[in-house]
Amino acid sequence: MVDAELITRVLEQLPEGVIVVDADGKIVFVNKSAEKIRHISAEDRVGKHIFMCHPPNSQKSVDRALQYLQKEDTKTFVRMITDHENGKYYENTYNPIRDENNKYIGSMVISRDITDSRKLEMARSNNLKEMEEKVSELKEKLSQMFISLIFSLINTLEAKDPYTKGHSMRVCGLASKMAEYKWGLSPIKDQVELAAQLHDIGKIGIREEVLH
Repeated sequence: MVDAELITRVLEQLPEGVIVVDADGKIVFVNKSAEKIRHISAEDRVGKHIFMCHPPNSQKSVDRALQYLQKEDTKTFVRMITDHENGKYYENTYNPIRDENNKYIGSMVISRDITDSRKLEMARSNNLKEMEEKVSELKEKLSQMFISLIFSLINTLEAKDPYTKGHSMRVCGLASKMAEYKWGLSPIKDQVELAAQLHDIGKIGIREEVLH
């Protein structure tokens, strides 16, 4: 013989909130943790429909959840609830209750406080976002430094061979138009432009008397 009082005591002392409803959606049990989590009183809610535990704008989704739990092949499903007033996060697990013939006789909602893990997850996400932004910023700075170095090399080259002054940029302009015609506005076009600007870079290592 199952001791009903013992089971009730166990449910009452669970740190998770527990609400049990019958097949008609009427509340038959609310433990103390559920009272605290949902800011309700068991005395006021037992015997009333579970809709009473939810604001009007969420009652349709609760109704859909109850209908879903009544399907024969349904086991459980989980939703996360945010308590904006108290800055809390809860994970609600909805479980169908069935008799020995697999007939639906009610549902049980178990609410678990996941505030600490949720805030840790959010902190990690924010830290990752900050790191990504810093990496992006560093990449941009390195890119600008690289471009400055390229133009310095080009200026050095043209200073060594005044006869071809502006030649690299003119080649770059022609190569850019051909690349855009071939590949459109793609990263390849940028690579072609860079290659065109540097196509005479080897002249830096040639003696001026040979170069001229």
